Amino acid sequence: MTDLSTLNTALDLLNKGQFKRALQLSKSGMRTAPKDARFANLAGMALSQSGKPREGAQYFARALKSDPASPAYQDNLVTALVQSGQHDKAQDLIIRLLKKWPGRGTLCYQLAMLELQRARPDQALDAANQAINAEAAARDANVPNATQALSRAYNLRGVVHDALGDEDAACADYQQALDLNPDNVEALSNIALPLARRLQPDAAIAALEKALSLMPMHLNALHRYGLQLNELGRSDEAIRAFESVLNLSPYHAETLRLRASLASAEEVSALKPRLEAAYAKVKSKSLEHASIGFGLAHLAEKSGDHPEVQRRYKTANAHAAALRPYDLPRQRQVEERIERLFAAGAPTIQAAPTPGPRLMFVIGQPRSGTTLTERILAGHPDVVGLGEQAAVGRLAHPFLAEEVAFDTQAAHAFAVAYRASLPRIEPAAPALVDKMPANYKYAGFILSAFPDAVVIHTARDPRDVAWSMWRTWFPGAPMNYVFDQTAMAAEANAYARYMRLWSERFPARIHTIAYEEIVSDIDAASHRLAKICDLDWSAEMAAPERNAAPIRTASVTQARAPVHDRSVGGWRVYEEALGPFIDALDPDLWPDLD
Repeated sequence: MTDLSTLNTALDLLNKGQFKRALQLSKSGMRTAPKDARFANLAGMALSQSGKPREGAQYFARALKSDPASPAYQDNLVTALVQSGQHDKAQDLIIRLLKKWPGRGTLCYQLAMLELQRARPDQALDAANQAINAEAAARDANVPNATQALSRAYNLRGVVHDALGDEDAACADYQQALDLNPDNVEALSNIALPLARRLQPDAAIAALEKALSLMPMHLNALHRYGLQLNELGRSDEAIRAFESVLNLSPYHAETLRLRASLASAEEVSALKPRLEAAYAKVKSKSLEHASIGFGLAHLAEKSGDHPEVQRRYKTANAHAAALRPYDLPRQRQVEERIERLFAAGAPTIQAAPTPGPRLMFVIGQPRSGTTLTERILAGHPDVVGLGEQAAVGRLAHPFLAEEVAFDTQAAHAFAVAYRASLPRIEPAAPALVDKMPANYKYAGFILSAFPDAVVIHTARDPRDVAWSMWRTWFPGAPMNYVFDQTAMAAEANAYARYMRLWSERFPARIHTIAYEEIVSDIDAASHRLAKICDLDWSAEMAAPERNAAPIRTASVTQARAPVHDRSVGGWRVYEEALGPFIDALDPDLWPDLD
């Protein structure tokens, strides 16, 4: 006979985030009531929510064996299989269950999750739409809990839209999820990211704090809370949030890496054993293993152990490169398409100016000083920094697929669509800065669509850029080249070709400023940037470290420190480690390197 008090106590412990005690009590219940599937299900939930979905799956399978018709147990088992990377098992189970119950919303939801895990967002979108339709029909039929299930499905479709690069659709789905269920913790956690990108950091923090008030031990909410606090410069609070994550999940790879990046030199000796334990525990051929490897390399840098720094970064980058290969032929195809669109003999395209704030675009290689340049400009009272906006690359994509001709009409449409994509600034700002580094590839589109825009190119010694990228974990697939020095050099050579093309096709439209120039004399550089942008110089432009705006890039820590030139020439200490990159640089494209 089931002991209901034991069951209820285990559930209460689970809801309070006391996963270890909930697991112990659930196992005790399984021994006294082996046929009651609820205890096995609770054990699986305790393991999964504490970051052990593979172990949790075994208990969900046991629960489902006892009660094979339970949608909740089906849902939990498939989720655990997907989260633990057992994709084939998950797919087999979903297909088998869909044959029994066609169109069941929970199964369509799980199929969408699986396709998302497999990096197939188009298929995930189809499955998410099926889940929404199924759950909407269930709600209309007054099926219990259908509203909550529909909210969950909208949240998942938001995640899919985010993966497809459609932030507006993602945000709309997250909001729809919250309209249906204001206490949807996942939607509250997820909407924080687009809110932050839309320059609404207070709303992002509020969403996360509400999520944590509802579920204080929610790993995703805690982790994102730490990220948001760090972006706002509240590093001590961010560290506390990250430590809360690690108390729940000691091997949480991304949190360990971020915690290492925020560590003081005095904390290295205490943190290193924690990262080493996680490094030994997680799967060796995994992105989690590579991410923790970067964290260990960060700690080695803080302790000044140069040989270990080189060894750690070499190993971590090699692991990441094996799992995130760079499609160099595809990038070369894009470059060739752009070269044809903006060839020397092609007609000059120039759209009429579009109404709205003045636009400034900061372009350059990642880690070349684009964040610093944006923050100098945003120090002016009339200028708002937008951070890295993805709209230019997204709007350029159809033209790169050779499906659409880029002419004056298309350039005008490009400009209108770009302005419509920008965050709403209240009160309206006279000038905006978009500092997406990769827009160096798309400068021709920018210059054609916005004849009155200012384009600033930050240039930096490619070897310093390479060393900075080699030390940085970039989460997005477009940055996969940074993990392989040969690919990194190929991208650097391509960047140099792009900038040569734009200087020939749009003479005098791009203003180049060297990173070395900025950090050697911030006062003179800020005056020069003010003149380029036709701004009256403001003293705050020469003190970018005082800018309180959030920083959502890899420069989050450096940009809050006073400007210095200590990193100039820093590559020389690690010249041997950068050998493959340096050897692969094209001397015709980089003639001035000593």
